[in-house]
Amino acid sequence: MLLWGVLPLGLEVTLRSMDAYTIIWYRFLFSAVVLGAVLAYRRTFPSVASFSATVWWLLLIATAFLAINYLCYLLGLQRTTSANSQVLIQLAPVLLALGGIRVFDERFMPVQWLGFGILLLGLGAFMRDQMGFAAVAAAYRLGTSLMIVAAVAWAIYGLAQKQLLRWLPSSAIMVCIYAGCTVLFVPLSTPRQLLGMPAVDRWMLLFCAPTRSRPTGRFRRRSRTGKPRAWPPCSR
Repeated sequence: MLLWGVLPLGLEVTLRSMDAYTIIWYRFLFSAVVLGAVLAYRRTFPSVASFSATVWWLLLIATAFLAINYLCYLLGLQRTTSANSQVLIQLAPVLLALGGIRVFDERFMPVQWLGFGILLLGLGAFMRDQMGFAAVAAAYRLGTSLMIVAAVAWAIYGLAQKQLLRWLPSSAIMVCIYAGCTVLFVPLSTPRQLLGMPAVDRWMLLFCAPTRSRPTGRFRRRSRTGKPRAWPPCSR
């Protein structure tokens, strides 16, 4: 949580000397290499030849929308503030929760609905307060819009990943997504920018990279009683 809290500050520093596309490419490359090496060492690297068409389609959707999430987040961060980005991106888990209710027929207990309502009220109050800045600054307005798009994209990615857990373990899903996103950003990135960066900015890039290498926590399905229920065993 501490790393995620200070991540926007590190990214703002890195953006001074490297474009958003290259930062994203380096972060996904680092994550793919590190997680891939761990899975190879444990001999649990996924066998892509055994993936069904459904798995491939879900991986494609998850990869595309995680890439959109990263891109819109960084482009939005360039045009707004780190504080604003951290608040607005909280729309992502809200939208994921709503998607879980709609797609997976999940149910919330009363206390969860209460917390959900309080969160929505807080986000609504914050966004209303920010409209004053957005009305006078076109860049700020664009940055806010990009952050909202990033949140929507992350929610769609999360729903696709949750579906994938029916067939694959979390680590196998994430290494495939990291590798796919790395390939997507190859045409847009300029890796040689790293050579011209100040030492401080290089250290900030190195700091930002590991925050993506840890696989996303496993989703759990909820039964109609509101109690967590694990997905069916994953095939390996």
